Amino acid sequence: MPVVSQNRSVHRPKPFIKTARLCVTQYLFATAAITLLVYTLAFPSPATAIIALVCMVLFFAFWLLSNISSRSATCPLCRGKCLASSKASKHKKAYRLKPLSYAQTTALSIVFTNKWRCMHCGSVYDLKKKPGQRPQY
Repeated sequence: MPVVSQNRSVHRPKPFIKTARLCVTQYLFATAAITLLVYTLAFPSPATAIIALVCMVLFFAFWLLSNISSRSATCPLCRGKCLASSKASKHKKAYRLKPLSYAQTTALSIVFTNKWRCMHCGSVYDLKKKPGQRPQY
């Protein structure tokens, strides 16, 4: 029988979910701010300029919150900070979407699939899996 790598469970998934949602909200505000700035330059209007400024302020607020909360989301196996970008060497199985960093790819993976791969040790985690659950064959 071939050896199949099973997804690991996470005992405390709340820090991962909270940080990933903050990161995705931060990306949405960044996209809105850039879009509104371009629109304001093309069609000058004080209302769109104010909305763009509010989006930039919210982007920096969510950036600060996501950076603070990303320190509490650590890999259960290697204790690496998976949602914070660092200069540490990456595992050979770590992946990323090319314009994004490893941490940003992990945040998007958590929000959309509830699974993520640690960029430091390469282990795959499932946030919906209960601890101690055996695989069904």
